[in-house]
Amino acid sequence: MNIQVGKKILDARSVGVNVEGVDLLADISLDIQPGEIVALVGPNGSGKSTFLRAVTGEQKTCSGEISFNYKDLSGWNRRDLARNLAVLPQQSVLNFPFTGREVVSLARTPHDTGNQIDTEIVDQVLDYLDANYLADRLYPRLSGGEQQRIQLARVLAQIWDKADQPRLLLLDEPSSYFDLAHQQMLIELVHQLAQRNIAVLIVLHDINMAMACSDRIAVLSCGRLKAFGKTDEVITPELLKSVFSVEARFVIDPETGERFMTMPGSSRRSLAAGETE
Repeated sequence: MNIQVGKKILDARSVGVNVEGVDLLADISLDIQPGEIVALVGPNGSGKSTFLRAVTGEQKTCSGEISFNYKDLSGWNRRDLARNLAVLPQQSVLNFPFTGREVVSLARTPHDTGNQIDTEIVDQVLDYLDANYLADRLYPRLSGGEQQRIQLARVLAQIWDKADQPRLLLLDEPSSYFDLAHQQMLIELVHQLAQRNIAVLIVLHDINMAMACSDRIAVLSCGRLKAFGKTDEVITPELLKSVFSVEARFVIDPETGERFMTMPGSSRRSLAAGETE
């Protein structure tokens, strides 16, 4: 990792979001350092996507402060912000018959770098994601996983050429359409991005993937921040029981030393309850 200790590319303090009298987020405080990977996990409806929308300014907050690169989010020119912060939402609906390359090229809109440089960057990110074969295919005809790779290439192209300063990438469930091979690719990708001075805030449901990806992890529950800290210290059987209502334990890979979560006995309990295979 290329973490710049003591610096903060994103700093959220006591953030709250209230919609029609309902607190979707309350008193959320977390920060991200340049080159750091922070995973955001929690049950469905816990406020993960709402927090990402608050960070981008798409969701209005009712309390707290959010600063990006030591400047209040509201003070950023939207075009300047788009050159340094990119977001991949859960779903990206696009029905126009654009090719994969044309979709990725949309990310260069905030920049004034010219057609030649923009084309080079698009080629670089497509190659980086091993997605060159998708460049000339029509986007609506791609599989869900292929569309997701094109969208991932798009957000990378948006912040690819700003290596002289920290950048932030927000990923909301990016692995939802990925098979096992591309889930592994995603884990390797975020680690490589950290080496390029890009901080990553990634929303995940898969706890094992979150542990494999992140330096620190934030756990949301009912719109509140349940825990935030180093991944190995935060993700414990007690927390998983409290937040997710699951019994879990951890095993250590003897070759790599990596820790994995398991939920033993779930299939046996199902069969004991009268279910059939």
